[in-house]
Amino acid sequence: MRTRTPSPTLSVATGSSSFPQPAFQGFQQRFRFSLTPWREWLKEQRESGNYNASRIWREMVARGFTGSETIVRDAVAKWRKGWNPPVTTAVRLPSVSRVSRWLMPWRITRDEENYASRFISLMCEKEPELKIAQQLALEFYRILKTQNKSQLSSWFTRVHESGSAEFRRVAAGMEADAAAICEAISSRWSNGVVEGHVNRLKKMLKRQMYGRAGFELLRQRVMSPLA
Repeated sequence: MRTRTPSPTLSVATGSSSFPQPAFQGFQQRFRFSLTPWREWLKEQRESGNYNASRIWREMVARGFTGSETIVRDAVAKWRKGWNPPVTTAVRLPSVSRVSRWLMPWRITRDEENYASRFISLMCEKEPELKIAQQLALEFYRILKTQNKSQLSSWFTRVHESGSAEFRRVAAGMEADAAAICEAISSRWSNGVVEGHVNRLKKMLKRQMYGRAGFELLRQRVMSPLA
């Protein structure tokens, strides 16, 4: 039988009391032994996402490693076989109008309830003024719903003490019309019906005067029936 093995090698093999181990096995043992003390440190690098073999080897040399860069490259290559790069997705922030709507809990729809609640909680935690503004808005809403105009003056006081410049400006304008606001809170009448009729008449006039609109024509249309 021809084995193509040199005679000296066969002589050593036949004269040995045990089966000779392949030459590469000793290399594997040396490979495993050289990285054994670094097992935990290499595990930390892998978990942190550091797959740069050259950078890992340089850091190991700085820490006292005496092995070659090839050994480190072979170890890192095994990591890459089961490694998938993290997928990053762009997060689209809600618009200002949507956030202002979310500040009123009853205006949050069911499909956005979880996200909106967490988002507003985080915003109020980061911006305390936003939390104060939400509380003041909810208090004013409760005054309107309960028609309790006696709480309006105390609400104005809390607004001025809140430190919010925007709310103070709004409250200053509302205080000038406090009497009208109190009547609007307590009265069961509303000008909503009148506003609706005015809007319908205005739209009707616009459609009838389309293409020839002007102040003179508008005055004839409005003033002539009243003359």
